[in-house]
Amino acid sequence: MLIDYSAEPSLISTLKRPALSLALSLALALTLITFSQGVSASTEQTATNFMQADANGDGALTRGEFKTFIDLNASFNIGRAKMVRDRGLYDRAFGRLDANGDGLVSSVELQNAGQ
Repeated sequence: MLIDYSAEPSLISTLKRPALSLALSLALALTLITFSQGVSASTEQTATNFMQADANGDGALTRGEFKTFIDLNASFNIGRAKMVRDRGLYDRAFGRLDANGDGLVSSVELQNAGQ
C-alpha cells in the first residue's frame, strides 16, 4: 500500500515544528502504553493534554505538571489516569515513570514505559 503524503501537507509541516513533533511522539507513546493495558485512547487528546500540562513548554513534566496531565487525561477517561486521580496515586505513578530520578517525566521516559 502506497501512502500519498502530498494529501497531508499539514502532517509534514507539523513534524517540522519541534514542540508539536514532541507532542505527537508523546501521544504515540501514551497510546502504546494504554493499548498495552487494553485501553483505547485518543491520541490527539493526549497530545493536547500534554501540551496544556507542560506549562513551561520544555517537553518534560514536573510533579505539578504531571498531576495536571493526569487530571486532564482522567477527565477524558484516557488510560489509567482516572484510577491514579481517584486513588491519589500521582506520586507513585510519577516515580514509576521518572526512570532517571531527575524529577521530570520526559517523553522518552513515557515511550520507554510503553515498551
